Amino acid sequence: MAIRKIRQFEPEFQTSEFAWKAQQIFIDAHNNLQEFDKNVLHSLVTEKCYPEMVSGFRYKTICWKFLESLEKPRVVHVRCTDMMAKGNVYAQVTVRMFSKQILAVYDRFGRLELGSEDTPRDVLEYIVLEKHLPNRYGAWRLHGKIVPSWATHKEPVIRTVVLPKDEEVQPTEQMSSESKVAKA
Repeated sequence: MAIRKIRQFEPEFQTSEFAWKAQQIFIDAHNNLQEFDKNVLHSLVTEKCYPEMVSGFRYKTICWKFLESLEKPRVVHVRCTDMMAKGNVYAQVTVRMFSKQILAVYDRFGRLELGSEDTPRDVLEYIVLEKHLPNRYGAWRLHGKIVPSWATHKEPVIRTVVLPKDEEVQPTEQMSSESKVAKA
């Protein structure tokens, strides 16, 4: 029923063609995130997605490449909802993408924090695209990614520093028996 609702506003809508279009929007959005082109990025992602994409990257450098699609992208879910008033319809389409990508994130000093520029990874992603259907000049924009709860835990980046020779840490004295008892 949701696909029929979209076809009322876009008669040429086909899920197989849309999946490839969604993948291209995803690639363009991530390429513009890498270049940090705010104007183009705002036209490719929604107001909800923009802060999620750029948060934490203010002083970082991103190197991202989309190498190939391992499976053709496919639409897995479509939803249409009236917002605030009848006739004010928003459509959301979820697309499954299985691709080969390269990602490397560097901190402001040029140290590698995440990934590698040499090692491609197989990535399975579910992306959500959104469009305000009554808007004749509206475009499909990236709204977010569906991330499972087990994948949200990030391990902290271990940072190391070199201490000057005069501030080197000396080995601590052995704990007295009193402090051992107090800790227990």
